[in-house]
Amino acid sequence: MPSGWRSTREPNRRLIRELLTAFRSCEVDDAASAEHTFERTLQRPYSLFIFAMTLPDMSGALLDRLIARVYPLVHTGSV
Repeated sequence: MPSGWRSTREPNRRLIRELLTAFRSCEVDDAASAEHTFERTLQRPYSLFIFAMTLPDMSGALLDRLIARVYPLVHTGSV
């Protein structure tokens, strides 16, 4: 992971986690990499994905396409 990548996004990740858990009683998972995120999609069902389009190990567009293969009925193809 590039130096500073996580630290610049950490406040946003924390805010999203706090909002979703406080107001929607959601379970929130986060992953250290796009690869880890995709592996998690194979392990359990998810209702919502939030990720950056610029990721250190893979483009967000590619991650979106990979997730669409696991969730073909709910993916709209819009970004």
